[in-house]
Amino acid sequence: MASVTFDTHKFIRKLREAGFDERQAEGISDALRDVEVGQELATRRDVEAVRQEVRESELRMDTKLESIHGEMKAMKWMLGVIVGGIIAIVVKTFFPG
Repeated sequence: MASVTFDTHKFIRKLREAGFDERQAEGISDALRDVEVGQELATRRDVEAVRQEVRESELRMDTKLESIHGEMKAMKWMLGVIVGGIIAIVVKTFFPG
Protein backbone atom coordinates (compact mmCIF):
# COMPACT_ATOMS: atom_id res chain seq x y z
CA MET A 1 0.00 0.00 0.00
CA ALA A 2 1.28 3.44 -0.84
CA SER A 3 2.03 5.98 1.82
CA VAL A 4 1.78 9.72 1.50
CA THR A 5 4.70 11.79 2.74
CA PHE A 6 3.53 14.64 4.94
CA ASP A 7 6.03 17.40 5.69
CA THR A 8 4.82 18.60 9.09
CA HIS A 9 7.51 21.27 9.37
CA LYS A 10 6.49 22.87 6.07
CA PHE A 11 2.80 22.62 6.98
CA ILE A 12 3.35 24.28 10.37
CA ARG A 13 5.42 27.03 8.72
CA LYS A 14 2.61 27.74 6.22
CA LEU A 15 0.03 27.87 9.02
CA ARG A 16 2.25 30.30 10.97
CA GLU A 17 2.62 32.46 7.85
CA ALA A 18 -1.18 32.45 7.58
CA GLY A 19 -1.51 33.85 11.09
CA PHE A 20 -1.76 30.82 13.39
CA ASP A 21 0.39 30.77 16.50
CA GLU A 22 2.90 27.94 17.05
CA ARG A 23 0.62 25.92 19.37
CA GLN A 24 -2.38 26.12 17.00
CA ALA A 25 -0.28 25.20 13.97
CA GLU A 26 1.22 22.17 15.73
CA GLY A 27 -2.22 21.06 16.94
CA ILE A 28 -3.68 21.23 13.45
CA SER A 29 -0.65 19.42 12.04
CA ASP A 30 -0.93 16.64 14.62
CA ALA A 31 -4.66 16.25 13.99
CA LEU A 32 -4.13 16.06 10.24
CA ARG A 33 -1.33 13.50 10.63
CA ASP A 34 -3.57 11.35 12.88
CA VAL A 35 -6.32 11.39 10.26
CA GLU A 36 -3.86 10.59 7.51
CA VAL A 37 -2.39 7.59 9.37
CA GLY A 38 -5.77 5.86 9.51
CA GLN A 39 -6.42 6.12 5.79
CA GLU A 40 -5.74 3.39 3.28
CA LEU A 41 -5.09 4.78 -0.15
CA ALA A 42 -5.49 2.79 -3.35
CA THR A 43 -2.71 3.08 -5.89
CA ARG A 44 -3.11 2.87 -9.64
CA ARG A 45 -1.75 -0.65 -9.39
CA ASP A 46 -4.47 -1.54 -6.86
CA VAL A 47 -7.17 -0.12 -9.13
CA GLU A 48 -5.77 -1.98 -12.15
CA ALA A 49 -5.73 -5.23 -10.16
CA VAL A 50 -9.40 -4.75 -9.28
CA ARG A 51 -10.20 -4.00 -12.93
CA GLN A 52 -8.46 -7.20 -13.99
CA GLU A 53 -10.42 -9.21 -11.41
CA VAL A 54 -13.67 -7.68 -12.71
CA ARG A 55 -12.74 -8.57 -16.32
CA GLU A 56 -11.97 -12.16 -15.30
CA SER A 57 -15.27 -12.39 -13.43
CA GLU A 58 -17.13 -11.07 -16.46
CA LEU A 59 -15.50 -13.69 -18.68
CA ARG A 60 -16.46 -16.48 -16.26
CA MET A 61 -20.03 -15.16 -16.09
CA ASP A 62 -20.24 -14.95 -19.89
CA THR A 63 -19.07 -18.56 -20.17
CA LYS A 64 -21.64 -19.72 -17.62
CA LEU A 65 -24.41 -17.72 -19.31
CA GLU A 66 -23.56 -19.26 -22.68
CA SER A 67 -23.74 -22.71 -21.09
CA ILE A 68 -27.10 -21.92 -19.51
CA HIS A 69 -28.37 -20.52 -22.82
CA GLY A 70 -27.45 -23.78 -24.56
CA GLU A 71 -29.20 -25.83 -21.88
CA MET A 72 -32.34 -23.68 -22.14
CA LYS A 73 -32.37 -24.10 -25.91
CA ALA A 74 -32.23 -27.90 -25.49
CA MET A 75 -34.98 -27.77 -22.87
CA LYS A 76 -37.14 -25.68 -25.19
CA TRP A 77 -36.86 -28.34 -27.89
CA MET A 78 -37.62 -31.13 -25.38
CA LEU A 79 -40.65 -29.23 -24.12
CA GLY A 80 -41.86 -28.81 -27.71
CA VAL A 81 -41.54 -32.54 -28.34
CA ILE A 82 -43.37 -33.37 -25.09
CA VAL A 83 -46.20 -30.91 -25.83
CA GLY A 84 -46.42 -32.31 -29.36
CA GLY A 85 -46.66 -35.85 -27.98
CA ILE A 86 -49.38 -34.84 -25.52
CA ILE A 87 -51.37 -33.15 -28.29
CA ALA A 88 -51.01 -36.27 -30.44
CA ILE A 89 -52.29 -38.47 -27.57
CA VAL A 90 -55.23 -36.10 -26.89
CA VAL A 91 -56.16 -35.97 -30.58
CA LYS A 92 -55.91 -39.77 -30.90
CA THR A 93 -57.97 -40.29 -27.73
CA PHE A 94 -60.80 -37.87 -28.52
CA PHE A 95 -60.78 -38.15 -32.30
CA PRO A 96 -60.14 -41.80 -33.10
CA GLY A 97 -59.48 -42.36 -36.74
